[in-house]
Amino acid sequence: MKCDVAVIVTLSVDMSHDRVQKDISQQIIFSCLSDVSTLIVIDVLQAGLMATHGTIVNQISQEMNGRYLALQKQHQEFAAHLNGQITALEHQLMMHSQCILVSVEMSTDEFT
Repeated sequence: MKCDVAVIVTLSVDMSHDRVQKDISQQIIFSCLSDVSTLIVIDVLQAGLMATHGTIVNQISQEMNGRYLALQKQHQEFAAHLNGQITALEHQLMMHSQCILVSVEMSTDEFT
């Protein structure tokens, strides 16, 4: 069976009347999977689902976006904290290295 415009229109009409996807035969769906119009069928099904469940999908999407932004901010703050710690440790290492050099120079001066 070939997936054609009539099937797509039928899917569109069915979804706009809140008919459940189980009314669409698996044979039609499987035949569409190998056809170029698969993307159109997926778009139609997705549009139907959004029409039926759009409110909850939008709510979940907003919550997930908010959580993502919060985690992104937390990551940036943590990365900034770590960079500050690294800078402080590098500074301490440089200071200790200078102290060691001075100490070595002083001890070699005592032996000369």
